[in-house]
Amino acid sequence: MNFATIDLVAGFANIVGLVAIVLLIGTVVRDRKGLRGFSLSGTFLIFLSSLGFEIIYVLLVNPINIALGFLNLAFWLLAFVFTFQKWTLERKHHSSVKM
Repeated sequence: MNFATIDLVAGFANIVGLVAIVLLIGTVVRDRKGLRGFSLSGTFLIFLSSLGFEIIYVLLVNPINIALGFLNLAFWLLAFVFTFQKWTLERKHHSSVKM
């Protein structure tokens, strides 16, 4: 497999991911409770995966995929931060109820 094929496949996958992120962002904008069902570990792992792909795009020197992937990376970082915030608030509330 040559570099051009890898670049083409990565670009296609990145565009599909971008469409998915735009749909997710639309859902969250309409209803902020849309993140309610996201798991803490899941959002963190997807963020790490997205970060890995961004690093690959930088190593491949592919500015289009870097730009397209950045929205994906930013969304999952924010989703993780909000999920983590919700998780810590729930733990704090749960521990205060026990006392």
